Amino acid sequence: EISNNLFVHTNLLVDDNVSFGSHLQVVGDVSMESSLEISNNLLVHTNLLVDGDVSFGSHLQAVGDVSMESSLEISNNLLVHTNLLVDGDVSFGSHLQVVGDVSMESSLEISNNLLVHNEVFVDGDASFGGHLQVVGDVSMESSLVISNNLLVHTNLLVDGDVSLG
Repeated sequence: EISNNLFVHTNLLVDDNVSFGSHLQVVGDVSMESSLEISNNLLVHTNLLVDGDVSFGSHLQAVGDVSMESSLEISNNLLVHTNLLVDGDVSFGSHLQVVGDVSMESSLEISNNLLVHNEVFVDGDASFGGHLQVVGDVSMESSLVISNNLLVHTNLLVDGDVSLG
């Protein structure tokens, strides 16, 4: 039993348990050659460097920036509450659903079918490479120029003047 200070100037070797009732301060390096268990908070005031895997049992919160220099795999949902900015390509394996508006500032290429369940508005020119089929009515509010043949298979009704060439 020591009532005051204990000074050890070279090595201190302890074969069994060590217990401190208050504060442990280490000025130099600390090396652990087995597990380290912390029952309360771990506060790191400068850098935390981990050479191996890191596992969290519940919640990970990063207040500042997070930088990943390799792949990031998410097995469940990714929730982004403000903006998602992507510099490179984006690939979706299955379904993309957008609830709000979509704005494209470059070309949009669709390799398969385009299904529109409401209306399509085109402000500029529209070009079709092959066949245009319209099942319902067609309304033209300006001139209709046909460069080749006009084939009408049933009736042709003209409401105004007709001039033939």
